[in-house]
Amino acid sequence: MGRIVGVALCFGATLFAGCAGQSAVTPTGATIPAAAATQRAAARLPWLATGLLARPDAGHSWMTPDAKNRELLYVSDDATYDVYVFTYPQGKLAGTLTGFSAPGGLCSDSKGDVFIPNALGSTILEYAHGGANPIATFNDRLGAYPGSCDVNPITGELTVANTGSGNPNRPGDMAIFPAPSGTPSFYKVMDHPYSCAYDPKGNLFIDGEDASFDNFTFGELKARGKRYHKIALNQPISLAGGVAWDGTSVAVGDVYNAVIYRFSIGGSNGSLTGSTPLSGAVATWQFDLDRGRTVVPNSNTQDESASAVLKYNYPSGGAALKTFGAGIVSNPVGAAISRPQ
Repeated sequence: MGRIVGVALCFGATLFAGCAGQSAVTPTGATIPAAAATQRAAARLPWLATGLLARPDAGHSWMTPDAKNRELLYVSDDATYDVYVFTYPQGKLAGTLTGFSAPGGLCSDSKGDVFIPNALGSTILEYAHGGANPIATFNDRLGAYPGSCDVNPITGELTVANTGSGNPNRPGDMAIFPAPSGTPSFYKVMDHPYSCAYDPKGNLFIDGEDASFDNFTFGELKARGKRYHKIALNQPISLAGGVAWDGTSVAVGDVYNAVIYRFSIGGSNGSLTGSTPLSGAVATWQFDLDRGRTVVPNSNTQDESASAVLKYNYPSGGAALKTFGAGIVSNPVGAAISRPQ
C-alpha cells in the first residue's frame, strides 16, 4: 500500500521501528533496516500516514451495462482510493467504484455480492454483482480500521479483520456481522490481524503481526465457541499477506517474498505442503483463487506505472499468465472475483 512508504509513523504511544531509528528482525533472523521496518508497518496501515484524514475520490462510480452478466474481477487501489472492476478473465475495464477512504482487502459471497472494507470510515460497503452503488453498509466500531474480510460459507455472516484502531491502547480484532443492521460481535486475536479466510466447516484462519509489527502471527478462530488459538507454521513468513482456503489446504501469502505457501493444519501446528512462486511480482498483497488459477495484486512502490494484477497457475506458480489493469491501477492491494447468479 504504497503512497506512504518511507514515512516515519508513530501509532499512538507505540513507536514503529524507524520512528526511533531502530531496526527489526524478521522471523528468519535477518535484520531489517529502520526504513524497511517502517515500510512494513506503513504498508498495512496507510491511513496513519495521512493523519487519519479521509481523502476519497470525488468522482462518480460507473459500470458498463453488461457488467451484471459477466464474471468480474474487483481490485482495490490504495493510491487512488478507488476500486476498479475488470471483466474476467478478459481484463477489460468494466467500471470504477469511488468515494472510499482507504479501501482494503475485498471479499465476495455466493450471490456474487462484493464487500469493500472502508478503513477510515470504519465501515464495510456491500455492492451487488456489477452494481455501481452500495446496497448495504456495515458499521464497524467507531475508530476501527477494517482491513480485509471473508464471508462464512455456512452462516453467511460477514467477518472483518480490524487491523487496528484509533485508540493506541486498543489493538485490532475480528468483527462478525450477522446482518448490515445487526450489531457485530468482536473477538480478540493477534494485535494486528491482516487477512482471514474460512474453511468449509466455518473455521476462520487469520494472519497478522504482533503489537510491534515485527513478528508474523497466525491462528484460528474455531467455528464452535469462536475460541481463538495460535498456530505455529513451520515456514517463516516475512510479512503477512492474503489467506485463502484452496479446497485442501490453507494458503498464506508472503508479501515481499512474492510467494504463496500452503499448509496442512493439525491442532496448534501448520505443516508446509507446498509453495506457489509468483515470478515477476514485487509486493503481493491479498489474492483470490479461481479454478486452478490465482489473481494477485502486484504493488510496485518504486514505479507505480508497473503495478498491476497478475494471474498465475495455482498451485504451480511460475511466470504470470496474464496482466490486468496495467496503466490503470497504481497501488493494487485487494482482489476478489465475483460471478453472476
